Amino acid sequence: MILHVNAIYVPVEECADEVPFEGPHRIIGIDRHNGIIALFGINLPLKAPFSLDHELMGHLIAQRKIQHGTLATPGYMLRTSMSEKERAIFESRKVLLEPFLKNNDDAWIFDAALRGDLVTHQMTKHQKPRITILRWLYHYLRYGMFQASLYCAYSHKGGQGKTRACGEKKRGRPRYAVVCGHDPTRTGVNITDEIRAIFRVYIDLHYTKNGEDLTFAYQQMINGCFSDVEISEGGKKKYLEHLNVPTIEQFRYWHKEDGDLLKELRLRQGSKRFNLRCRGLGGRSGENCTGPTDKYEIDSTVLDLYCVNSYNPAWIIGRPILYFVVDTASRMIVGFHLALTGPCWNEARIAIYNAFTDKVAFCARNGIEISAEDWPCSHLPQTILVDRGELRAHKPRGIIEGLGIEIDLAPPFRGDFKSTVERRFRLLNDRVVRWLPGAVRARERERGDRDYRLDAVLTMRDVEKIITYCVLEHNNHREFPDLLTREMIRGGIEPTPVAMWNWGLKNALGSPRQEDPRNVFCHLLREGKASVQADGIWFKGLRYTCETENNENWRAFARNRGRGKVPVRWLPESVNHIWIMNERDGSFEECEILAPEERYRDCRVDECIDAEKYLKLEAEDRKPSRMGAAIETDVYFQNLVAEAMQKKPSTKAKTKKEQIGDISANRLMERILSLNPNIAKSPEMLQLISKPNAPINEEDQNFRDEVAKLLAALPEKQRE
Repeated sequence: MILHVNAIYVPVEECADEVPFEGPHRIIGIDRHNGIIALFGINLPLKAPFSLDHELMGHLIAQRKIQHGTLATPGYMLRTSMSEKERAIFESRKVLLEPFLKNNDDAWIFDAALRGDLVTHQMTKHQKPRITILRWLYHYLRYGMFQASLYCAYSHKGGQGKTRACGEKKRGRPRYAVVCGHDPTRTGVNITDEIRAIFRVYIDLHYTKNGEDLTFAYQQMINGCFSDVEISEGGKKKYLEHLNVPTIEQFRYWHKEDGDLLKELRLRQGSKRFNLRCRGLGGRSGENCTGPTDKYEIDSTVLDLYCVNSYNPAWIIGRPILYFVVDTASRMIVGFHLALTGPCWNEARIAIYNAFTDKVAFCARNGIEISAEDWPCSHLPQTILVDRGELRAHKPRGIIEGLGIEIDLAPPFRGDFKSTVERRFRLLNDRVVRWLPGAVRARERERGDRDYRLDAVLTMRDVEKIITYCVLEHNNHREFPDLLTREMIRGGIEPTPVAMWNWGLKNALGSPRQEDPRNVFCHLLREGKASVQADGIWFKGLRYTCETENNENWRAFARNRGRGKVPVRWLPESVNHIWIMNERDGSFEECEILAPEERYRDCRVDECIDAEKYLKLEAEDRKPSRMGAAIETDVYFQNLVAEAMQKKPSTKAKTKKEQIGDISANRLMERILSLNPNIAKSPEMLQLISKPNAPINEEDQNFRDEVAKLLAALPEKQRE
C-alpha cells in the first residue's frame, strides 16, 4: 500500500471501534526504515502527534476501515502578497518554529521527547510561553506543514460584511475640517437606526417613487428633518442648518447598503423600460534523488522553428519559447509549455502548472486522446532545480511557502547542472524540429538560398500537438537502460521513463505529493483583473460568462452601477476559458467564452491580441479610401440637389393652399405615368381615359382598366 505524506484518513463510521484513532488524521511523516508513520489529528482541539505501525495502517486501508478525507485550504493561505507588517509577523512565527521547519531533519515528528526539548529550547531562546509555540506548531502540522499556514489570518477576524454597532465614537473617516484643525466641533454624525429609517423614507418618496435624483432627496431630507426655522423682524423665515448633519456621502452610502438596486430601477422606470435599458445583456492553459518527484528540472529555449498565426497563416510570428519540466530520477517529461514571450516568471509558472496537473484534460484540449497511464504525472516535487533567471526573483515565493517546494538554484553559466532537461531540447530538435517547414537552418544555408522563414506553415497549436506526441513517445518508448537499478532489473522493468516512474512510486521511492487544485491554481496560474460590464466579463478584449455571473445579475449591476473588477486566473495557451476566484473561500469557477467570440476559439491569447492589433492597422490603411468615398458621395448629393432646384418652376404666383391642395391628384398622375411613361407624350393615350366607350385593342383596354381603378379610389372632386 502506497502511503503519501499529507494524506488524510478518516475512520469509517461502521468500523470506528476497530480503528486506533478518532476523527480525521493527517500523515505528517513516514519512517520507512522502522516501518512506522506519524499521524496528527486535524479536528479541534489539536493534540500532539503519535506514531502508528505502517503495516497496520495499510491493513486498515485495505480492509476499508478508513478512507481518504479532505481539509479545505484556508483562504489566507492562498494569498500571493502581503504587507510589510504581515511579512514581519510571518517571519517572527517562522523564527519560533525554526527547528521544526528544516526539510531534512524530521526526527522530532516521531520522537516526543526530542520534540519537547526543542519546544523548551525555543521557549528559553525567545521568551515565549510554551502554549504559544505549541499552538503554532500544531497549526503548522494541521495544514500540511506548509509555511503559508503561518500567514496572518485576518480574514477570520472582524465582522466582514456586518454593520458595526453605533457607539459614542463616530464611525468612518474623520471630516477634513477636524483633521486640519479648522473646526474641531464639526465631528459629524453617527448614523443610527433612526437616521437610517429617515434616509429610507426620503429615498422611497423622492428617489424611488417620484424619480428624482439622490441629491434632491438628500436636500429635502435636510430641509425637513435637520433644519431650524427662525422668524426675522420683517416676518421672513430663515432656515438654519445644524453644523453636524448627515453628509451626502453618508446618504449615498446607506442607500447603497440598504437599497435594492434592481427593485428601485423597476419602480423608477417601470418593467418595460427596465427590461429595455437596465437588464443584463444576453449573447455575445540524478544521483542524489531517492526516486520520482524528488527533484524536477525546468529550463527554456528558443525553438529553432518559425510559426504562423492561427488566425491568419500569412502572418509569420517568429520563434516560440519552449519550457520543459523533467523529473531527474526517471527522465520523465512531466510538463511543458510553449510561449511567445520570455523567458520570464509568467511563462515558467504555466510550465510548472502543466507539470502539476492532469495530462488527460491537457491533451484533450489539443484533440489528443490518452489514458492516465500514458502520462501519469500530476505530482508536486520536493525540489525544483532552476538556473539563476526567472525563478530567482521574489515572485516564485508562493511556490516555496504555498506549495512547500524548495527552489534549488544552479550556479551561473553551468548548464551541466541541469543536463537532464538540457538534453531533452536537443533530442526534440534532432528528432523532429529540424525537419519541419520553417525550421532554422542558418549553418546549412548558402548565399542565394531561399529564406527558411518563408517556409513557415505551422501554428503554435500545431507545434504544441507535435511536441505532445514527441513527449508521449519519449516517456513511453525511449529507453534509458543505464538508469535501471538491480531491483528494477530483477523485477523485469522496462528502461522507459513511464515504467521507471510507476515502479518508483509503487515501491515508495521519492516523496510524491498531490495538492489541493485550488492551491495550485492560486500560486501558478497567471493573475489578472477582468472587467464586469453590461454585456459580459471582459478580459483581454474577449467576453466570458459563468454561472455565478448569470445567477447574481452581474451584467445588470454593471450597466446601472458601473463597471467592476474581478480577480481571474488564465492560461495563455487558450482563450476558451478563464477562472474567477472567490476571495471569501478561495474557490475557482470556470468562465466560458461567449458565442460572439467564436472566431477566436482554440486560439492563444497572444495570437488574439496580434490579430486585433493587425485589424486596427489595416483599418487605418483603408481610412483614406473611406474618406474619399464619403466625400465623393456628398458631392454627388449636392450636385443632384442643385440640379433639381434649377428645374423647379417658380411658384410665386400660387398660394400655399394652391401648391399643396393638389398633392393627391399629382400623386395619382405620377402613378399613371409609372404605368405608361409614354402617356405624357401621346394625346391619344389621354383620350383612352376621357372616352371609356371608344373601341381600343386589348393592351390599351388593360391600361384603361388600371387607370379606372386608381381614379375610383379618389374623392369625386379630386377625380374631376
